[in-house]
Amino acid sequence: MLSAGEAEEANLKYLAGLGFRLSMDQVTTLDLDFAKLKRLGFEFVKVRASTLIYGMSHARALVAAEDFKDLLARNGINLIAERVEDEKTVVQLLEYNVDFGQGYLFGEPRPIKDVAEIFDPRAKQPNSAAVTAQAAPLAKRLAG
Repeated sequence: MLSAGEAEEANLKYLAGLGFRLSMDQVTTLDLDFAKLKRLGFEFVKVRASTLIYGMSHARALVAAEDFKDLLARNGINLIAERVEDEKTVVQLLEYNVDFGQGYLFGEPRPIKDVAEIFDPRAKQPNSAAVTAQAAPLAKRLAG
């Protein structure tokens, strides 16, 4: 349930009007008013992959996991499955028409400092050796 007052709702609409793309994160219950979320400017809802696969009833979903994406789409909201840890989970999520995935499978979280060193804003070009080193595991995964 979204527990925002009138001022908070007005601020969300204002931010969306400025072009910010809002995402409802850390969703633990799926008993939400998705039409209202869209009116407030939300474009994305993030749900744990495990909730979609195993726990829709525990999250008080009003529809089955197979129909959840359709419910969101009718309200103009995209579904992001978070905490996607392995390929098996991706295969399971394909059944639910998930729009986006987020988690270790797509890249481990790294300290922002490490990423900033790769693309040093003071340098005219990215550190090509660092970029190559970072891209090698991804290229290997894509090729294999």
